Amino acid sequence: MKKILLFLLLTALCLNLAACDSGGEESTSAASSETVSTQQLNAGAVSSSQVSYDDDDLNSDWDDSAVMVTLNGDSADISGNGAAASDGNVVIQSAGTYVLSGTLDDGCITIAAGKDDVIHLVLNGASISCSDGPAILSTQAGKVVVTLAPNTQNSLSDGKTYADQSAEAPTAALYVQDDLTINGSGSLSVTGNSNDGITSKDDLKLVSGDITVNSADDGIIGRDLLALKEAQIDITSQGDGMKSTNDTDATKGFMVLSGGNVTISAQMDGIQAETSILIEGGTYTITTADGAGEVAQSFPDRGSGWDMQQETTDEVSTKGIKAVSDLTVSGGTITVDSYDDALHSNNSITVSGGKLTLASGDDGIHADTTLTISGGNTEITQSYEGLESTSILLSGGEATVTASDDGVNASDGSGSSMGPGGNMGPGGGMGGTSPENAQPGDATATAAQSTSSASPTLTITGGTYLINADGDGLDSNGTITMEGGTVLVNGPENDGNSALDFETDCSINGGILLAAGSAGMLEIPSDNGSQPSMVITFSENREAGSLVSILDADGKTILSFAPQKQYRSLIVSSPELQQGKSYSIYTDGSNSGEEQGGLYTGGSYSGGTLLEECTLSETVITIGSSAGMGGMGGMGGGRPGQRPNGGTPPDGTPGEMPGEMPGEMPEGMEPGGAMPGQRENGGTTM
Repeated sequence: MKKILLFLLLTALCLNLAACDSGGEESTSAASSETVSTQQLNAGAVSSSQVSYDDDDLNSDWDDSAVMVTLNGDSADISGNGAAASDGNVVIQSAGTYVLSGTLDDGCITIAAGKDDVIHLVLNGASISCSDGPAILSTQAGKVVVTLAPNTQNSLSDGKTYADQSAEAPTAALYVQDDLTINGSGSLSVTGNSNDGITSKDDLKLVSGDITVNSADDGIIGRDLLALKEAQIDITSQGDGMKSTNDTDATKGFMVLSGGNVTISAQMDGIQAETSILIEGGTYTITTADGAGEVAQSFPDRGSGWDMQQETTDEVSTKGIKAVSDLTVSGGTITVDSYDDALHSNNSITVSGGKLTLASGDDGIHADTTLTISGGNTEITQSYEGLESTSILLSGGEATVTASDDGVNASDGSGSSMGPGGNMGPGGGMGGTSPENAQPGDATATAAQSTSSASPTLTITGGTYLINADGDGLDSNGTITMEGGTVLVNGPENDGNSALDFETDCSINGGILLAAGSAGMLEIPSDNGSQPSMVITFSENREAGSLVSILDADGKTILSFAPQKQYRSLIVSSPELQQGKSYSIYTDGSNSGEEQGGLYTGGSYSGGTLLEECTLSETVITIGSSAGMGGMGGMGGGRPGQRPNGGTPPDGTPGEMPGEMPGEMPEGMEPGGAMPGQRENGGTTM
């Protein structure tokens, strides 16, 4: 199982102010509900067409008809109609444009206008502080548009303790009960000393401007919608960074992030939505808690079956980007360093574009039900498991995955049991605990569990994937199907895992698969695929970088691969391999081609030592010392030390361990270690 993280339910301090004309509504700083409704999960992917910017949203100009408000420390001078000043507070009561400048040492700008009124609030070098409530509070308006005047620096700061302690008090230094838009080319610094920095109880649109938020809880909240156009955002928060919180209406509670530049350092989630998130442009740099490195330092000996929740006491969610329903990335540059999952959805994730650089203390990308990668460039520099979901489709793009456990894991999260392959788990390889794992405080729960009952599948039809895994390279608690693309697996080095691990079937029908790893738990492709595979094993471990090359009968180089980690087995499948044809397998030597991830293309091979000449007489053949001691997880795979369809290894007797006499401990295994068919440490693959 994986971690069970709970949101720390931060009870809103129920804030408002007597001196600042309160009139707030229900708190928005409380964390998401402990359960997720089926409606939320089925909200569906959001599109950019669901966000529109009208003339009011884009208007950052003003003229002589604007009401001028000059702040003078403990008072304000007003030139024009629609606003009044009293005891250091300013109350705006009707539609119009209001230009604020100067300093208000301890007071509030309160908007109490008509329900359809548009209030255009221009901050023209304004600094507003309030000791017992928000700096700007809108209790009613149709929309509030805050413009940051060109070449100005503006600041807002609230009190640590509000005068109003009612259940419907405001909760942010800039708090708007209705729609809020921020535009302009100036800058705004917001300090949320009590709870949140900026909150809109309806739609929040960040059109432009340079906005810095430092908050005691969440940074920026748009309850029904949070949309980003071109603003520059810098958030430091003790809670979540940016979030959309409506969890009662499946058509709301979403985000559309189209551009701008966002930097977030959050102690909880970086970006979070109660339904869906679309990222189609912009630059995002996100750090949660103390980042992925802190997890590695705190729990350096994590093994199979590691559960973050069992190791931590802080029941909070610390994911980089998280959506309850759907998370879609079609563009942008995203860099995440997260204590928990870098990208997470309780339902589905789609990556079709963009550049992603992800470091995670747990999963790089985790979706409870479906993960699809069809484009973009993804680099997972650190993770416990790289890609995880019940159903995984890799159809395009480029990805490099580094994982301390499984590189790619298709899991139904059904829990621990002894699978038919002998490996711990439902089918020869323990899967994770998707949904991720159905934990109350993490906005998962029973509805999420009910949506992920399908049999796990890993399907590869395109793209280039470089996998560096200390656990299983490609792991499915159901099936693996490869139709195209290029997959290079480096690792594992330990005999408790395998480059391939599956329950029922691994069918190779196209693409290039090179999977290097240990031999103790070796599983090989099923013999029902249309594309031939070779399984090459060695009598002892080979050093990282040592070349293996396959040449056809005419001496043409089919492929050369230099695994980047120590290995004892290599699974090879390529469209250039044809059943019935003869091939020569060489070790060492050199290749003149271009190298990527250890695979050489466009060159020729020379030198080296002939390992074996063979004929692809069957769909899957084994070559070398033996087929390994494992191979029991896949029903279509060969048994230990035995070729598919009953063939005999070239140098062993069916049933013998590689290089060992019956009854002896297999090479690389110590007393007390994992026995054949059992995961290292007796744990489970997640």
